[in-house]
Amino acid sequence: MPASGRDQRLVAGIAASRRWYEMTFALHGKAFAQRDDIWVSLVEPPPFHSSAMTLRPSLDPGVVAAVAARPHDHSVSDTFADVALDQHGYQVFFEATWVHASKRGGRITRPPGWTVVDSVAALDAWSIAHDYVGVLPAGVLALPEVDILARYDDGQMSAGAVVHATDSTVGLSNVWALTDDELDWAEVLAATWSLHPDADLVGYERGRDLTSALGAGFTGVGTHRVWASSATER
Repeated sequence: MPASGRDQRLVAGIAASRRWYEMTFALHGKAFAQRDDIWVSLVEPPPFHSSAMTLRPSLDPGVVAAVAARPHDHSVSDTFADVALDQHGYQVFFEATWVHASKRGGRITRPPGWTVVDSVAALDAWSIAHDYVGVLPAGVLALPEVDILARYDDGQMSAGAVVHATDSTVGLSNVWALTDDELDWAEVLAATWSLHPDADLVGYERGRDLTSALGAGFTGVGTHRVWASSATER
């Protein structure tokens, strides 16, 4: 499908995801490249990150599998959810929905309790609470396009999210809360828009978080599928 015929909200979400990958890989000093419309890691990726990401629809599954191949377990981010990798030693790891939100007028004040992480100690606490230790090095705090959001309740960090700006949108990811109670996604959006008051927000979610995000003003714009390899060599 020509780029002009695609949902540009979906395209923006995929672009933001790619940008986040590239920033994270750079923070870890890990190399990446683009081959045959596939973004690919040249080394083992950081935790919770795929080894490859499709950049356009209708790619040949054999080509994707060949480009993504690694001597260790890995995954492929099938951003348009249209690459049949099950015949190439993969199984579906999870499916999510790309989401998009546009702010409707007025300046938004950051909700009470929400703040921007600005110290290594707070980042360490955030990573422990989110079970994300080792993924975000301290260098992320120096990136002007990234903000790590945290919510405090009675002095305890209780929720958080990652916000990163691109040329056209703001990516929202890693939204979490300590308790099993449903997080108020309206607060998450307000905290994000307090930093980027005129930006469209993009990302992907699944399960209860997807339901909450849609209820807070996001719109689903496509399916995101992640495939996991069955490689066993180490």
